[in-house]
Amino acid sequence: MGDVVPAVGVGGAVEEERLVWVEHPARRRPCVAVAAIGYVALAAAALQAFLRTPWMTAAGALIMVGAVAEFLFATRYRLTTTAAERRRLGIVRRLAWTDVRAVRLTDEGATLYREERPGRLSGGLFLPWGTGREAVLSLVDELAANRRRPGAGADDRGG
Repeated sequence: MGDVVPAVGVGGAVEEERLVWVEHPARRRPCVAVAAIGYVALAAAALQAFLRTPWMTAAGALIMVGAVAEFLFATRYRLTTTAAERRRLGIVRRLAWTDVRAVRLTDEGATLYREERPGRLSGGLFLPWGTGREAVLSLVDELAANRRRPGAGADDRGG
């Protein structure tokens, strides 16, 4: 587990950093990363040959890179006493523990939801078991339980 580091969070509240880890799937599977980059390059070349405009080719390539960004680029996850956070390519997605209404566990990680009964299209914040299932799970349980508003209901432990 990481060191406890005090910091000023949103709204001036003091938060302690409890756990930080970085996931980089392309680094773990370099052959798949090369194939993904090759596919994007091949598709961009096909777009250029068909459309013959560099602007549309560049736009198409950016869209394809965006589609595989979760795999290609490192993602930093951070659990603090006030929120769970995901940072990729400078974009931060943050979910305060007071807003967590349900937690769904899978073999790959935990997803935090704002809704008590999330549907199939509910966008949650996914936290992979990067540093180890037990470390992430115990902190999610502790922090979500401590920060839940009264009357929020129980966590959804479905798979």
